[in-house]
Amino acid sequence: MSRINFAIIPVIFIIILAVFSFLSPKLFTQKAANNTEALTEMATKRFASLGNSIAHATFVVDAVVASDDAPLGEIISRVRQDEPEISAVHFTDTKGIVIASSDPNLVGKTYLSDLLKSGASVVRNTAGVFEGGFSINIGSKPIGAFYFKAKPIIPDVKVSSAPS
Repeated sequence: MSRINFAIIPVIFIIILAVFSFLSPKLFTQKAANNTEALTEMATKRFASLGNSIAHATFVVDAVVASDDAPLGEIISRVRQDEPEISAVHFTDTKGIVIASSDPNLVGKTYLSDLLKSGASVVRNTAGVFEGGFSINIGSKPIGAFYFKAKPIIPDVKVSSAPS
């Protein structure tokens, strides 16, 4: 075998490898995702975690048992301050009467919601507005509920599949 034949084989191999590395992103990548399904699911889990944390906190249970709106009002103001996406927060007793709310006009009135009919901890998304309902319990006995409404800012994510 001559020196020219021996040099051509590595050159051809390098050219094939270069072409493959250039075309591999187009051959092996997924199409760009234009929906925000994953981000919506993350927001749902975040709101479920937040709601469960508040509904199961000992100081919340104590305030609901005592129907003391002062500590519940402090919790409401903290939640709205820390989570600006949350637009409304309500605490109710077992009869559905609002004992504390971000809307003072609702206090003392019945809060109608079907959220807790499907479970003790529910977050649902209706047209981009998340509603959460969480049962406040002592042991297995419900003593009240925590409700909120939120409109999270979910960015529109577009991922390019073009090679860099």
